[in-house]
Amino acid sequence: MLSDADIQRALHAARVVPLEVSNPNGPLGLEWLAGAVALARGEEIPQRVQRPIALSLETWEKLSRMAQNAACGRAQPPTPSELAASLLDQFVAMTNQQ
Repeated sequence: MLSDADIQRALHAARVVPLEVSNPNGPLGLEWLAGAVALARGEEIPQRVQRPIALSLETWEKLSRMAQNAACGRAQPPTPSELAASLLDQFVAMTNQQ
């Protein structure tokens, strides 16, 4: 495992700040990591809106299984709704780049 100094040198960072992301792996890992970095940098977290959407039972069950799998060791595992929102955000971001 790299030391803080090794990471700082490799990333040409001015400082190293511990982040409160217990396990940045899984479907929501990058989003949680980006949020933690934004908070550490003093940035605002983007505004969110809540809208109901209808999903098939099969899709909801898959999201539930994915959320359970992403839970490994987290104090607050993602909900299927949070996972769906993250997947939609990532998909829309990718389509905007094209």
